[in-house]
Amino acid sequence: MTANNKYKGMEKRIKSRRKTDQDLLESLEKFNTLFQHTSDQIIYLNQDGNILDVNTRVLNFYASPKDDIIGKHYSEIKEFNSKGIHAVFDTIVEEKSLPINLDFVMNKKEIFLEGTASLIEDGGDVAGILLILRDFTERRRVEERLKESEEKLNMIVDNANDVISFIDIEGKVIDVNKRVEDMFGFKREEVIGKYISEVEFFSLENLEEAMTLLDDFVAERPLKKLEYEGWRKDKTKVFIEINPKLIKKDGEVIGVLNISRDITERKLADEALQQYREQLEEKVSARTADLEEANNALRIMLKKEGEIKKELEEKIIINVRQLISPYIEIIKNCRLDNRAKKYIEILEMNLNEIISPFLSKSDINFLGLTPTEIQVANLIKQGKTTKDIAKLLNLATSTIDTHRKNLRKKMGITSKGVNLRSYLLSFQNG
Repeated sequence: MTANNKYKGMEKRIKSRRKTDQDLLESLEKFNTLFQHTSDQIIYLNQDGNILDVNTRVLNFYASPKDDIIGKHYSEIKEFNSKGIHAVFDTIVEEKSLPINLDFVMNKKEIFLEGTASLIEDGGDVAGILLILRDFTERRRVEERLKESEEKLNMIVDNANDVISFIDIEGKVIDVNKRVEDMFGFKREEVIGKYISEVEFFSLENLEEAMTLLDDFVAERPLKKLEYEGWRKDKTKVFIEINPKLIKKDGEVIGVLNISRDITERKLADEALQQYREQLEEKVSARTADLEEANNALRIMLKKEGEIKKELEEKIIINVRQLISPYIEIIKNCRLDNRAKKYIEILEMNLNEIISPFLSKSDINFLGLTPTEIQVANLIKQGKTTKDIAKLLNLATSTIDTHRKNLRKKMGITSKGVNLRSYLLSFQNG
């Protein structure tokens, strides 16, 4: 091989080595960029626990210069002096890689870190330990708040007065609160995981209705509130009102939330009230029948009393007209002095006054009128004047005036300011 060929071979090897060195340098630069700018904290320790290197994220997080951290034992940094890192050094050689969780207080705030610890080896020897940590403080706090909210929600649900249950689209009871024990006597464990067809507090009729409800919510049809009769574990009856609500996730129905209320007391009270109403209606009907019967009897008695009263009034009028009035007329035709005549007129007037209340309700025929007086009375009732009546009956107007006076006298209204026609119209017959 000539010197020239040797030179060319050496030049080629040198160029190849330079390229390898360049590639290695670029790889180191890339690694360093990733090492410094990753969002995780990266800490590199030797097997004795001394810190060999940290990335920028560590320096920013703890607000410390690099010189205050590099070279120190991890236990000298209070945030690292924890059981989490101690446990790593106890088992890392055997496990090679371990999950790690750190919990410490910094600036009066509790901090939570999580990550992995990995064993770094070089030719079979331990070169160091690499910790990659991520701050999950906010996530932990959110989880704690969620857990607290969940505990509060569970406390509210478990202490609710109603049974709250969740049933999936297959009809299986996924969860139910503790109220089911009070309402039905079944433990939660006896109900959870069962299909509604297997739950023993449904009657056959109610089970069919529940299955129809299940079909409705699978088809996403509107769900209605329903009432049903159920059975407790001790076989006593219970009345339940269910208010169902569809539960969706990502737009798809995943189940139904049922709120079941014990309405036994209300139902029994309604039944008792209905029974009382029916009994009251029966009593009212019976009482109404009794009152109707009493009213009928009273109407008959009143009618009979009216008939008796009318008969008595008619008898009084007849007796006065037949047994007294004729004799008064006889006496009036006798030779009497003026004083006696005056007394007779007063007597006749008083008799007419006595029977006048009866006359207004009686037949005009009881007045003892002459045929001509009856004719005149009927014509007066028709609205005829004295002149019209005189012409119709072919009598003098003075004669008609006399008949009018006799009518007023016999009806007892001589000295009363009563219209004769109106008075005559008040009689039942004319």
